[in-house]
Amino acid sequence: MYLYIENNIYINLNEIELLIDYNDFILKNDIIKTAGKRKILNLSAEKKEKRTIIFTKRFVYITSYTNRALKMRADEYDNLVNSVLF
Repeated sequence: MYLYIENNIYINLNEIELLIDYNDFILKNDIIKTAGKRKILNLSAEKKEKRTIIFTKRFVYITSYTNRALKMRADEYDNLVNSVLF
């Protein structure tokens, strides 16, 4: 299953290692040090607030969508796939 995060970027749900609130993470950590060799992709527009950080093996995504919105999107896709009757 895939999760649409922003700017026409989809992530395979199996690749997500950590999905955390931006403000909670920044208060406790330095994103540059934590990212290590991962490339940081800031997908939120300049005028939008950064709300969620998503860690995968290769990238760190920063998005303006909330954790709740991303969870609802993932669940919605799952519900659509599992509701198909044959």
